[in-house]
Amino acid sequence: MTFAQLYYFVICADSGAILTAASRLFVSQQALSTSIQNLEKELGVSLFQRSRKGISLTEDGKYLYTQARSLLKTYQDIGEHFGEAEPLSDTISIACNYKHKEFLFTDTLSYFFLHHPDVNVNFQILEKKETLSLVQNGEVDFGIITTGYGVKRKTTLPKDIVFIPLIESTLSCIVSKDSIYTRNKTVSIYELQNQKIILNRSANYKEDIFYQIISAYNSEVNAFWADNSALFHALIRDGAGIGLALETEFHSSSSLKMIPIKEKIVVQTGIIRHINTQPTPSCQRFIQHLCDNAGKYI
Repeated sequence: MTFAQLYYFVICADSGAILTAASRLFVSQQALSTSIQNLEKELGVSLFQRSRKGISLTEDGKYLYTQARSLLKTYQDIGEHFGEAEPLSDTISIACNYKHKEFLFTDTLSYFFLHHPDVNVNFQILEKKETLSLVQNGEVDFGIITTGYGVKRKTTLPKDIVFIPLIESTLSCIVSKDSIYTRNKTVSIYELQNQKIILNRSANYKEDIFYQIISAYNSEVNAFWADNSALFHALIRDGAGIGLALETEFHSSSSLKMIPIKEKIVVQTGIIRHINTQPTPSCQRFIQHLCDNAGKYI
């Protein structure tokens, strides 16, 4: 049993529905359901009565709810006593696309909801251009963008924008063991001129940059997306094309091989903020926590 499980349980009880609780916690409904089920299995009891109208606490659930709220409050008080002189209490505004929100913020949001419940976090879901505009105009505390650079493509941001890298990885080719490139130590991006390129739509928040990078090298690029990782691997294995993936997200197998791209194309995801923006203590703590946990999302 963990504090995170207890916190998730309390939010579910307060929300009356798993879907509503998942939205509040910024986690998937499946992940939240699994957390509750694991807690019930560990305790050997049913905590909720489930129906089409939602969920309600069982007698065991009511007991755990009372104890969990008390325990979480004590945990919060201890953190405040030995942490900040005063509890954090303000609003943090963030601009990013929906994939950044879904994959980057789960741990930090859970931490803040637990330790700093009076801090509100507001998201504006936008594409990169609009995110950059809001940051430049001082309309949000910070933004998250993903960008890439290589021989022909350089990351250029306005001089008044500070970029804080969270995740960085290089782009590699994924080929079947029967591919003509199997014996290569590297593959030039120019060798992909007439190849079909397969992109993994479930590659979290990075898929949108792959096509942009390849297009920068070859305006005639022939690329398509696989809807999930299993299909992505199957299409490459069957010779339908060459896959592109970050080297930190793929490990060679008996049927597939990863080959570095010669030109070293780098994909970065990071925080952008205006150079003159002075972050509040809450925002500073939020960014620090995000940076400390960035490695989990590679």
